Amino acid sequence: MLRRSDSRDGVKNVQFVSFLQQSGFRKRALDRHDKTKRFKRAVALLAIWSFLLACGWIAYESAEALELF
Repeated sequence: MLRRSDSRDGVKNVQFVSFLQQSGFRKRALDRHDKTKRFKRAVALLAIWSFLLACGWIAYESAEALELF
C-alpha cells in the first residue's frame, strides 16, 4: 500500500532543473515576491497615514466649528 522509496524517485528531468538553476529562475521569483510585499506594505502604510490625517483634519474642523457657536 505505501510506496517505498525507489532509485527512480527524485528529479525527473535533470536538464530542465539545470537550466532553471543556470538562468536564476528561483532568485528572480523571490525578488519579485519581496518587491510585491514591500509595495503592499507601503500602500498599507500610506492608507493608514491618510486615514489618520483625515481623522485629525475632521476633528480640527469640528472643533473650529464648535467655537463659532
